Amino acid sequence: MKYTYWRYFIDYEKEEKWLNSLSAKGLALVNVSLLRYTFEECEQAEYEYRLELLNNLPGNIESKIYIRFLEESHIEHISSTFRWIYLRKNKKYGSFNLFSDNKSRIDHIKRYIKLLLPLIILNLFCGIKILNDSLKFNISSIIYLGSINIVLSISLTYFAVKRIIVMKRLKKENIIHE
Repeated sequence: MKYTYWRYFIDYEKEEKWLNSLSAKGLALVNVSLLRYTFEECEQAEYEYRLELLNNLPGNIESKIYIRFLEESHIEHISSTFRWIYLRKNKKYGSFNLFSDNKSRIDHIKRYIKLLLPLIILNLFCGIKILNDSLKFNISSIIYLGSINIVLSISLTYFAVKRIIVMKRLKKENIIHE
């Protein structure tokens, strides 16, 4: 039986936790498209899930080589959304981490921040422009649009700052271990 959930995530770690919690309940992810997640029944906790933001789109030759490498390690590529790939590994092959060291985790966080930064700037600019125009031309009906953009920009900034803090902690750990 197939199950469909509609969800929106900005924090990929929360998304991973959600996917793994559904796996624990016996649901295996089979497809992702924007906000829609499709699952099928499986054994409880059969799979462990991870997400990764690639440097390039999954169709890029470098990405294909990387995904093929993962598949040789019993890691299945389930689905992709833009540069995000959804991966799982059957627990009978053991658990898995995509990032073997702090440097690879830091690189992933940098890709995530680079993805958020244009969205933060775009939403902030649009929000200020819409709010300015609504006040300038006395159009009170569009104030909420500008407010939504500003709130979204603040939310995205929160997640970027949260990742920056993690990145700084990882860099300190690297210095201590050297």
